[in-house]
Amino acid sequence: MHLPAEDQTSNSLSDRRRGWYSSSHRYHCGYILRNIWSTSYQRLIGPFAVIIFYLISVSKHTASGPGWYLGVEEETNVCAESWPKSLLMINTDIKYICHAVTWYVPCDYQLAILGTLLFYFYQKNRRLGFAIFAVVAVFSMVIPGVLTYWFRLPVVHFLDVG
Repeated sequence: MHLPAEDQTSNSLSDRRRGWYSSSHRYHCGYILRNIWSTSYQRLIGPFAVIIFYLISVSKHTASGPGWYLGVEEETNVCAESWPKSLLMINTDIKYICHAVTWYVPCDYQLAILGTLLFYFYQKNRRLGFAIFAVVAVFSMVIPGVLTYWFRLPVVHFLDVG
């Protein structure tokens, strides 16, 4: 069946009425999420791998001074043990960080994944997405406070240097 020229162009309202929008929209959102996660990982992993390589193999040979070797040797050993987790962006345990950057970048990547998931749920169902966002926001404020009180931790975490 041949349609007139003005009917051949599709607009989003008629596509939604026919049900085409919802099925392609679901596929499209999943594709966009995977694309965001993979491009974000590819964007971060190159410079991050160079930093880890530098910290493991080169940094101990680049400077000198009293106490320089003490901190660098420990940092290098921790990096040498935990580099696979770091490159997979799952090393967020503060005990096993070899440098502040090697903790921050995986946390940033994981929070980007959480943010895109929250946005995905918001796009699927605005009420459900907003409810999930509210629960995550409340828990992200309550949990650190409860853990800080429970374990009697200092409010500000200082790194022991030197």
